[in-house]
Amino acid sequence: MPRPDWTPHRRDDGELLGWIHPEGDDWVAVDVLGRSVSAPSAWLDAEAALEDHGIAWLADPWMLEGEGARPLRVRILEVTPMRRVRPDASW
Repeated sequence: MPRPDWTPHRRDDGELLGWIHPEGDDWVAVDVLGRSVSAPSAWLDAEAALEDHGIAWLADPWMLEGEGARPLRVRILEVTPMRRVRPDASW
């Protein structure tokens, strides 16, 4: 992720919201964690799906599982295209 045929989509301030990639004759929007946020649709609909989805959901509390005996409550500090997520477990 992302692949060469994926086009980054950014907010007006330059923050990456995700990517849009071709699927047949249509386009699919993918968020910064690699999850589809739209069904195959027109390009403008894929852009709108990313705009509506935004990135505010990254600020929510998350549970990190598989790193210890019990899940750990974390907040996401950084997400990169190389599938790296930097969690903060200090809260």
